[in-house]
Amino acid sequence: MTGGAYCTVIHRVGLPPSGDGELDELLRDAIEKFYDYSPLERQHGLDKLWDAFERLKTLDKPGRKPASLAALLWF
Repeated sequence: MTGGAYCTVIHRVGLPPSGDGELDELLRDAIEKFYDYSPLERQHGLDKLWDAFERLKTLDKPGRKPASLAALLWF
């Protein structure tokens, strides 16, 4: 499956829950906005995706972003 086809499937069926409601909401908003025709909305979608990535980096060890990121990368 190519990257584009995978993204289309995610857009149709959604992502599995991460266990963190705020992260899930950021990812849902990012996907919805990224598929909009407006370049401005797509930019907002990328911003939401970046926010989700920043949130993901702090979930494992709150307050210790470098340690949390290292744990995420070594998982």
